Amino acid sequence: MEKKSKVIALVNQKGGVTKTTTSINLAFGLASRGFDVLLIDGDTQESSLDWSDVRSQSERELTFTIMGMPKSNMAKEIQKVKSKYDFTIIDSAGRQSDLTRQAIVACDVAIVPNSTSAFDAWATKATMNSISEILGYREFSVYLLMSKVNVNTIVFKEVREYLIESYDYPMLDCVIADRTSYQATSGNGLSIYESKDKKAIQDMDVFINELFEKESF
Repeated sequence: MEKKSKVIALVNQKGGVTKTTTSINLAFGLASRGFDVLLIDGDTQESSLDWSDVRSQSERELTFTIMGMPKSNMAKEIQKVKSKYDFTIIDSAGRQSDLTRQAIVACDVAIVPNSTSAFDAWATKATMNSISEILGYREFSVYLLMSKVNVNTIVFKEVREYLIESYDYPMLDCVIADRTSYQATSGNGLSIYESKDKKAIQDMDVFINELFEKESF
């Protein structure tokens, strides 16, 4: 059967906005739905690969493929392998514009996660500038995502409104709440789907469902 061959990149040059956590759980969630998934660790810090190593030490099965690719030719390398998978997820670099740019060049869908930090929201500008530049010569979808947030705060509403007003790209309706279960599972080489946190699992499922609805995957 022909693969979907879609590339989804989690991109933001600001570190600490849950790119790795979201990438891992997105990959796991898609794999649990029966899709062939490749997770690309595009950061020299190799956080996704570290997670994979912790998982392998506990002899837990990994339901998707993971490989490191923090290379200056990452976009070309992804073009060579994406046809083997339904979805390729890129956990892109933070604080490294060249590697972030490579992830954007390679993707069909760019997801820009933001927390409720005003500093993070301001720092997103560099990534959005790169996205706008690359959209000048190729088409791909762009979505903003609020992640690691507490929706019952004024700062959440303020940062969300700032991002919507500042950038001409849609904000996803779904929200990834700030839950300790994400840190607990990641540190043990697990996904949120292997936890007992039903609300966190629901957050990820709603996220995936919204992507499928918007992109007609």
